[in-house]
Amino acid sequence: MKKALVLTLAGAMIFSTPVMAKEVGAPEAVYLEDSSYIGITAETVRAIDANKTIQEHTNNAVTDHWDMDSDSVQALAIGRGAVLDGEEAPGLTFELMKPELKRVYAAKTLAQDKGTLLAVANVHTHASYETAKITFYAPGVKAGDAITVYQRVTDDDWTAVPTEVTDDHVAVEITANGHLAFIKAAVTATVVEAPKAAQTEEKAQQADTKTVAVAEKKDADTITVAVDEKEETVTITMDKKEADKKADAATDEKAADEKADAETDVKAADKKADAAN
Repeated sequence: MKKALVLTLAGAMIFSTPVMAKEVGAPEAVYLEDSSYIGITAETVRAIDANKTIQEHTNNAVTDHWDMDSDSVQALAIGRGAVLDGEEAPGLTFELMKPELKRVYAAKTLAQDKGTLLAVANVHTHASYETAKITFYAPGVKAGDAITVYQRVTDDDWTAVPTEVTDDHVAVEITANGHLAFIKAAVTATVVEAPKAAQTEEKAQQADTKTVAVAEKKDADTITVAVDEKEETVTITMDKKEADKKADAATDEKAADEKADAETDVKAADKKADAAN
């Protein structure tokens, strides 16, 4: 009886103690909440061994990992089923594990000139394959999101793999077990400017354009003439009465000239008639 009681107390101590990560230099510890124990000791121990919460372990998921804010990590999970070398494998499940800290560092470096790092996944299966298509459950992802998945070859060499994004899912085709970086491309705005040559020509055309506007009010004392030349406005104001006098004088002078010409023509006709007689 004592032996059984000692084992029970030892088990209670295991489940109430925070579990430290195995990797040296990890920035935080992984804790199992009081509700983590589901009554199956073996499963709880496996969760501890994988540095996962019991929820992550039982759902083959990763919702948080090293060196990233937990609120910014895209939750991922993998269900049963895959396509190996073009053939369906409905009973096969890829294990989704926590990424190694140094792989997260490398993935963050990779994302610096590509966009935002959403998550790093570490996938593994015991089955052999040359290509494997697996589908991640990724809640919140939308069809059309510009997400590309990169497969690690070395820490300095990541290769983009075929990626298909649908609502709440990301399907990828990989060539080996290992780490995958999920990166969402940054959104950029494009500003289209008119060619400088076209702008210069347009300005030249505007400079060559001259607009003349005459404003005259009935019974006004002045006449205003506005000239728009090379984006400058010149206003000329004339005394209307003086202008009218000049116009009348010009008319009288023209009439006098016409009268003189008529008299000259009559005299010439009279002389011609006298000569004929």
